[in-house]
Amino acid sequence: MPMKICLVGDKGVGKSCIAQRLIHDEFNKQVKSTIGRVFFHKELTMKEGTFTVYIWDTAGEERYLALAPLYYRNASAIVLVYDITDEESFSNLQKVWVPAVQSCSDPNIALAVVGNKLDLEETGRGVSTEEARGYADILEAVFLETSAKTGHNVERVFTELVLRISSSQLKDEEEKLKTSIKVSDWDSKPVKKHKSSCNCHR
Repeated sequence: MPMKICLVGDKGVGKSCIAQRLIHDEFNKQVKSTIGRVFFHKELTMKEGTFTVYIWDTAGEERYLALAPLYYRNASAIVLVYDITDEESFSNLQKVWVPAVQSCSDPNIALAVVGNKLDLEETGRGVSTEEARGYADILEAVFLETSAKTGHNVERVFTELVLRISSSQLKDEEEKLKTSIKVSDWDSKPVKKHKSSCNCHR
C-alpha cells in the first residue's frame, strides 16, 4: 500500500533539501521556497520488502496553515523538521506545527522529529540533542538528526517511518481479523429453541 508522508516545519529548515536528497540524492543550496505543497514519490527497498512512499513537501510559512487539513489528509506519517542551529524553529514545532498536525490528522499517525543541518553543528547549536529527543519521546515519535547536505540519516528517517507504519497496519489487520472471527463464531452458534409455555390451543 502506498504511504503518504508529509514534511512539516518552518521556512528554511531544509524540508525541500531533505526531499531532494531522498528522491534525487543531490543537494541544492539555492532551492526555492515551497509555495503551497510539492510532492514526489520514491520506491524504498529494504529487507522487509519494497514500499512506495509519496513525499509531500509543504510550505513553511504560517499563512499556509489554513490549508493544513488538505495537506495532512490521509497521511500515513508526518516528519516534523527543525534546524539544529535555530532554537526558534524548534520552538515553533511545539507551538505551531504539532498543534496543527494534531488538530487535523489521525491521532495515531506516525511521527518523526528531525533536526536538520547537522553539518553546521560546529558553527553552534541552538537545540541540544537531549532536548529534542525528550520532546520526540513525549510525542512517541522517531527521532533523528540529519544533514540534507551530506545525506546523513536522511533515508533512515523514511525507512524507520515505513517500518512503523507497516507494523501499525499489520496490527490493524490482525485486530480486524480477530473481530471478524469473533463475529463469525457468534453467527455460527446454534440458536436454542425454547418450548412455548402457551396453553391456548390445549
